[in-house]
Amino acid sequence: MATLFRRSVQVAARTARRNFGSHAPVEYTGAEASLRKVLPQDHQVVIAFLSSYAVLIALSRAGGSDEPAPAKAVAAPVAASNDGAIPSIADANFDEWIKVPGNADKYAKSFE
Repeated sequence: MATLFRRSVQVAARTARRNFGSHAPVEYTGAEASLRKVLPQDHQVVIAFLSSYAVLIALSRAGGSDEPAPAKAVAAPVAASNDGAIPSIADANFDEWIKVPGNADKYAKSFE
């Protein structure tokens, strides 16, 4: 049993060294060589490119347009109706309408 163990250790020692995802040193040339002088690791290059994209997008969205803003339309005031119709709950006159006796019952019956 001991010889089997020794033999397996010897075989394991002779096998090639595994680097698990690492790569051999690369010789860079041109523009990438000057980039790698400043940012030697791969993750630094990725972060720099993503940051540059983020800055370009932010600058393009931050710039306003040269067109003048359109004039806002003024809503015409709506006259209060006393024709027996139930006003909308979002209507400004709903509070006064619901305080009138009998209107609360009319409002409740409108849901039936």
